[in-house]
Amino acid sequence: MGNGTFGCFGKLPIHSDFIRFRATGEEVRALDQWLQEGILAAQSRWGKKWEADYLQADPWNFVFQVEGTDAFLIGTLTPSRDQAGRSYPFFFFLRVDRKRFAAPIQFAPMTYAPFLEQAGNLARSGGAGLRLKEFLDHLERLALPIPDDRASAVDQEAYQRFLAGEKAESFWSALFGAFEHPRKYLTDQNLAAILGPMRRTASNRLGFGLRFPLLPSEKKYNEDLSLWVDLVGRMLKRPPAAVNFFWNRAPAKGAPWMMLFLGPPSAKSFLSLIQPELDGGTAYDLAPETAVDLSAVKGKSDAGRRTILENGEMPLAAFLEAMGRIE
Repeated sequence: MGNGTFGCFGKLPIHSDFIRFRATGEEVRALDQWLQEGILAAQSRWGKKWEADYLQADPWNFVFQVEGTDAFLIGTLTPSRDQAGRSYPFFFFLRVDRKRFAAPIQFAPMTYAPFLEQAGNLARSGGAGLRLKEFLDHLERLALPIPDDRASAVDQEAYQRFLAGEKAESFWSALFGAFEHPRKYLTDQNLAAILGPMRRTASNRLGFGLRFPLLPSEKKYNEDLSLWVDLVGRMLKRPPAAVNFFWNRAPAKGAPWMMLFLGPPSAKSFLSLIQPELDGGTAYDLAPETAVDLSAVKGKSDAGRRTILENGEMPLAAFLEAMGRIE
């Protein structure tokens, strides 16, 4: 039996109110509350113009959890509205039993990649051409790819093989187009500046999201998502608690990226899903696409960190271990 209960929630043009399909549990209620508060934050910041930007926003994959509950959600949300034109996202999800998921939560995008692909297709169709009952009947008949309990452990092993076999030069070059790129050093410097104080105070919470660059969609794997969470844990010298993250590997504008939260996301962070380029405390861009001189950026790096980052022959496994040893 697969580990995951399929459901969906939100608004679509095929109905005049919220649509609920197996949308139960504290996690769904918390995600709904975050979206409601995020919409209020968008209305407060942008006024009436928020809706035009919202309706043009990209769909987002997500992993969402509430600390202390027995499940987490993985799925896809997309901007939408009901028949009356009232805006609210629609999201398809799996509610995954934590006890049966035999790996850290950052491996969920690897384990549930086939489901996310199908959920994305469902989100794009939005029940077009169907009445509500027909749409719900269609959902009842869906044969979804839901993995069993062993899949997450298998994916964790695949991730370890990826780390052992992938050289740092290959990873950074695929990410930024060149191994020696200013954004590589900016990512490290910004992470160190943010996580260093957290490590020293044993804090596990951030009031804003961390924006990480991702590999292009044609790479067809999700190891980079796991790697970033892994790196955060090693730099903190403890597993990050209660992570939530949203990602888009093929945005309409700009490069692919992930927004990672250490703890519950704030309502205003929803604004970054509408306008990814937004600044102002919603998400901190660790690798901004700004024109900076490579030598100047490298000169700001600690000598030990710079030596690690300059080693392109180092497997990613050794890179993570080395970064985790730095005090």
